[in-house]
Amino acid sequence: MELEKIQDILSENLGEGYRIVRDNGELSPVIEWVDWVQQSDNEEDICVEVNFDDETMEIFEKGLKLRQIWHEDAIGGIIQDNYDISETQISKAGIFGQILNTYHNKQISPIAIRLSKRFKLSVSKDLWDLIALAYALYVVNDTDTAFQVLSLLDDAEFNNNHDLWTPIEYGVVLQSAIYIAKNEGALAQNCIEKITLVRSRNALSTKVLTRVLNGSLLKHEDIEKSKDKKSEYTNRMAHLYQLMFIHELGGGTEFSVDRANKEIQENIEKLRDLLEFFNE
Repeated sequence: MELEKIQDILSENLGEGYRIVRDNGELSPVIEWVDWVQQSDNEEDICVEVNFDDETMEIFEKGLKLRQIWHEDAIGGIIQDNYDISETQISKAGIFGQILNTYHNKQISPIAIRLSKRFKLSVSKDLWDLIALAYALYVVNDTDTAFQVLSLLDDAEFNNNHDLWTPIEYGVVLQSAIYIAKNEGALAQNCIEKITLVRSRNALSTKVLTRVLNGSLLKHEDIEKSKDKKSEYTNRMAHLYQLMFIHELGGGTEFSVDRANKEIQENIEKLRDLLEFFNE
């Protein structure tokens, strides 16, 4: 363990991909996600739920002083212990194992770990993880791997659950962009028709689409208010989802395809710099 990389931190700031360093020196499993849970009407009555990669969960008081260390620093190398990237495990984990073996990045590795253990089209968090991973790979120009990741959406169908369909839409528009780059326009059009067909079934959805194509969900203000590089990355990635959606579906009367394309390129450059910062 690289002891100098242990961080003192408050419970509410624990991070995905880290391991808690116990008082006795033992390490927790790898953190998958952290939730703040309000326990009463008192806004200060908050606890912190920490979910680990072994499907266990611990609850801490908000403001509790803890220590954490990035999972790679805890073991002196990339994804050893339970995450050894051997030939057998790469095969078992499929594309996610290959990603883990290629990328040592705090925005990419934790997602690949989670998805290597479980991915279900019926679980919203899994879908959002898949989209975040695919877009990150697209940002670093690894479009072939991004496309492989997105292929897991090929069997996805709309079942009247918009919580599931929304991330799938963002995946489909990225598939469209990749097809266009490969000069496979017909396949790109199939992607767009998959989205417009679902939205055409509902008049309200059609009206919402018009607003979205005019930029109603863009994250300019959130990006400006970002407190640190992590929040900036999150906001810029959400911004990219919207820009790609606008671009691939033809833009709106107030937000053209050319404008979307310009902002996409600018945003990708910023995201690429941020991902470089998160490299290990």
